[in-house]
Amino acid sequence: MKKTTLILSLIMLLTFTSNAKNKQDFFTMVKDDALVIFLTQSPSANEVYNVYRKSDTGFVLLTKDAPIRGVLSGDEARAILGSDWEVISKAVDSESETAVVRAIRSNTFRGSMLTLMSNSAAKVAGRWFEDSNIKLGNSYTYKILFETTEGSVTDSLMKTVKAEELIPNAPTGLELTSGNKQIHLEWKYPKWKADFSDLGFRYNVYRKEGSGEFEKINKNIIIRDDSSDPDYDDIWLTDGTKYSYKVTILDLVGNESAASNVESAVLKDNTPPSIVNGVMAEAFKDGMRLSWNMNRELDTKGYNIYRAESLSGPFNRINRNLVNADKPFYNDTTIATKTQYFFSVSAVDTAGNEGKLSNGKSTYLKDNFPPDAPTNLTYKIVNNKVELSWVKAKAKDIVGYNVYKSERSTGMKSRITLTPFKGNKYVDGGEGDKGFGYGAKFYFSITAQDSSRNESDSLNIIIHVPDNTAPFPPKNFVIKTEGSHVSINCGMSPSLDADTYILSRALVGVKEAKLAEFKKAPFYFSDTTIVKGENYIYSVSVIDTAGNVSKTSVKDTVMFADFSPPPAPRNVKARLVNGKIELKWVKSVDFDMVGYNVYRSNHPSGTFKVINAEVITDTKFTDNSGNKKYYYRIKAIDTSGNESKYDETVSPK
Repeated sequence: MKKTTLILSLIMLLTFTSNAKNKQDFFTMVKDDALVIFLTQSPSANEVYNVYRKSDTGFVLLTKDAPIRGVLSGDEARAILGSDWEVISKAVDSESETAVVRAIRSNTFRGSMLTLMSNSAAKVAGRWFEDSNIKLGNSYTYKILFETTEGSVTDSLMKTVKAEELIPNAPTGLELTSGNKQIHLEWKYPKWKADFSDLGFRYNVYRKEGSGEFEKINKNIIIRDDSSDPDYDDIWLTDGTKYSYKVTILDLVGNESAASNVESAVLKDNTPPSIVNGVMAEAFKDGMRLSWNMNRELDTKGYNIYRAESLSGPFNRINRNLVNADKPFYNDTTIATKTQYFFSVSAVDTAGNEGKLSNGKSTYLKDNFPPDAPTNLTYKIVNNKVELSWVKAKAKDIVGYNVYKSERSTGMKSRITLTPFKGNKYVDGGEGDKGFGYGAKFYFSITAQDSSRNESDSLNIIIHVPDNTAPFPPKNFVIKTEGSHVSINCGMSPSLDADTYILSRALVGVKEAKLAEFKKAPFYFSDTTIVKGENYIYSVSVIDTAGNVSKTSVKDTVMFADFSPPPAPRNVKARLVNGKIELKWVKSVDFDMVGYNVYRSNHPSGTFKVINAEVITDTKFTDNSGNKKYYYRIKAIDTSGNESKYDETVSPK
């Protein structure tokens, strides 16, 4: 897009202002159900105006809230301009709010242009009024009265207009010119002929890639300029992609024309990238790591890596896939040690053009890197001898494995293989090959050794020669009931190889189940999953490091019950209904409530007996055999069988 001052047609602007040098005028524009009145001049600082529309009964005031006036405050103007502030301030060439307001409100060429360029600027200038209550096709007569801020009338306008949406004509003759990563657009639009039906003001450029959808791409305003054909530059494009374009024009109220003709272009690039610089080589564990300076050309797609055993070649490509443009490094794991190699790198762009090879980088790989360690080290005890086995290391130049042993977890381990062991299974029978005693504990390590005598990291394992002696059960096993739970305290087992403590629980006559597991003792456990009224048997068994389980386990039995009765039911009511006694009461609240019992007697201080066959879970009961001579009491019952006191004795009303 041309970098010029935003210009509409000078003829268009002069037409707006030349009818009378100092006389106000207006024209109208319509979009949807709104009609916009646009003044050709901005009201002065001490001038306001009201807008009236003629009806059957006379002129009706449309500016009911307040007369229209230009904005004086810079803060208010900036708020009204919103996102248009940046464009307007650039056109004014000032960030000063006062300067922007002064420029917008001036009746100069620039002021008129700014108000035509932005609806928000027209509102700041006081040139814009919108009548949103119209019907398309109708004619309306508007009257505008201009007054001073003191109320004196200074001028008036009256004009009859027809509410018609005047859609601008579509641009024509769109042509594309391809360049380096860009496409230049030019199109045609007729010059303005002082016709207010032709108010197309700024262009929109639309683009789609391939078979995609058209999207608007111009972020800046492209103003209609009758002094030259309109154009636009679309830059930073991708070679090989098909781009299609179309152009529309909009008027001041946003009516958009139909699109111009659609034109398409595909960019092609035949220029190879520049030579890659800064190629470096560094040895690492599995081969040679190459790095180089990233190519700065924007269309660089990636890199190819070439290798030769002589500076004169031949250089052969060694990468299967193109190395990403933003990752200028490559690991060559296919080279042999003690051999000289020469590496070269080339850049490839998005069009497939490949640049020249960089200068060859010479390198020599020494084997100073240890091989990978063996994996999956396991053991088994056969006739009290240790049989080790492992998965061999992957390196190709492994000559064998070294076996180390110690009776301590820290400190040096003794190497028990004088030369690297060739296989992946090793048997240690101890002194005299007689095996090891029960309970013995050893720390073994295996390393791999390559032909350059590099030794891998060690693969370690702890070996226990198992014993068959069960551990002793723990001591000081104490069970207590405490409120809503059972507390369990357990001491240590006398056996030094005790490894795991298993706490179990069972109901009387029911198979026990594991309740918890502990790695250390003494320990404490709170059992909150018990049910009142049940007998529980708790036990603890011990498992040693060899997996032996104690033959005997500590056991203790506890009966979990509640001796606290629930609260008595309150507000007991009794009444005679159809020859039956209906009883109701307020629910007793307790965490272990079960229900209620109903007691009946012939005398208020007599003997009361339960009359319900089963515990009542509701808060009402009907005594089918009751009468007015009976007296009743209600008691609550919990899960432990505790029964509450009664709150009151009632008789039917």
